[in-house]
Amino acid sequence: MDPRLLAAIIAGVTSVLVTVITVFVTLRQGTQGRRIQKQIADRQVHAQESIAEQQVQVQKGIAEAETRAQRDLEQFKQDLKAAAETSERLRTVEEERDRYWASLLDAADDLYDRIRNIRQRGFLFYFSGSEPRRKVAQQSTFYRFARYWGAVENVNEAQARLGLERDNPRALAVAAEIGQTFTTDSLGHQFMVWREEQRAIGELMRRGVGEASLDPLLGFASFVRRYDEDFEVWFASMSADLDAPQAAGNQRLAALQTLLAELVRELRRDLDAADEAQQPVASAADMP
Repeated sequence: MDPRLLAAIIAGVTSVLVTVITVFVTLRQGTQGRRIQKQIADRQVHAQESIAEQQVQVQKGIAEAETRAQRDLEQFKQDLKAAAETSERLRTVEEERDRYWASLLDAADDLYDRIRNIRQRGFLFYFSGSEPRRKVAQQSTFYRFARYWGAVENVNEAQARLGLERDNPRALAVAAEIGQTFTTDSLGHQFMVWREEQRAIGELMRRGVGEASLDPLLGFASFVRRYDEDFEVWFASMSADLDAPQAAGNQRLAALQTLLAELVRELRRDLDAADEAQQPVASAADMP
């Protein structure tokens, strides 16, 4: 065969093979490219979906956090309001307690002073029959006893509501001992006043102004105005006891003076401590 023809045939076959291979490679690359492009597109879609889902979760978390924060804020406001109301209620109760204790302190101090004057300072001089101030001396003495029993009645009625026994148990114990000292016959019969008599007089003192009053004890003028009608019968025996020559040395009065002094000290110490606790603490700017 002619070498030139053979070369031409080989060249033609080679060209055809190259063309076929080129077409095959091109088709294969195109298929792989499309596959890769599809994979890339799928991954992009998946990534976008994941990002969108994460954004939804983040937004949901933010919304839940805001809801919790708002709920916690409302709860905090409610707790703060409740704490303020409790503090105000406790402050009001403490002030009310102090008013009862202060009333009892004033009454006990006045009665102590009158008993001391009778026993140690010659006050019985004013009870002599010729003394023009006899009636005032007598009724003012009875008024101090009555005022004390009225203050005790106030405390006794408020004790359960205000917890006065927890507030100052020693004061209540001394007041109870004073009441017992009035009733016992171991100290004789002079100046003996039974529990029912004490409560009756205290009740009359309280009801003179009104049960709803902050300080429902009669003043001296009202006591004198009502004395003949309401109080004289209750103080009849004590009136005779004060006229007795040995009144200044009476054992019951001596015991009452000692106990009243203790009650006054206890109440004064407690109220002074309460006043100090309510005083504002001075800052450095307040100091000279």
